[in-house]
Amino acid sequence: MIFLAILLLLQSNIKAQSFYSLPIKDIDGAAINLTALKGKNILFIMAPVTTADSVMIYQLDTLQKKYNGQLAIIGIMSREDGFTDGAKVAIKALYQGKNIPITLTEGMYTRKSAGSNQSALMQWLTKKENNNRFDIEPRSTGHKFYVGKTGMLNGVQPTETSLLGANSYRLINIQ
Repeated sequence: MIFLAILLLLQSNIKAQSFYSLPIKDIDGAAINLTALKGKNILFIMAPVTTADSVMIYQLDTLQKKYNGQLAIIGIMSREDGFTDGAKVAIKALYQGKNIPITLTEGMYTRKSAGSNQSALMQWLTKKENNNRFDIEPRSTGHKFYVGKTGMLNGVQPTETSLLGANSYRLINIQ
């Protein structure tokens, strides 16, 4: 019985440690090297694909300035929330034109209802069996996932929660 418990604990730690090896591509199809982000806090946010919310833009810019290079922001392009390959140029222009400090992912399926089509990143972020912390279903753009410096999922916030609230700062600063 004790052996089984140890085996389950080891298996869960292996899954949690696999965060840095998740296959993720940017909006142009280039690999995003998560290993290069070790030691940084990472904010994954399901980013708007048609219009950039001015409040979110201000909040992202403020966060980036506050953490001065210690926070990586990755915008998840959700197919369920309207991302299409044909809109890549317009989406890139939308964020680059506003100078938003964000890396945009390729279009991906973000919901659990996508089954095996749900991206590996979103499977890790949304399923407790993979991240060892939370089991959550993202609802829409603006949903936030905080990964700490050690590659552990620190917290999740719904769309309506401000990026500049006390809980966001606390989640970013968990080691």
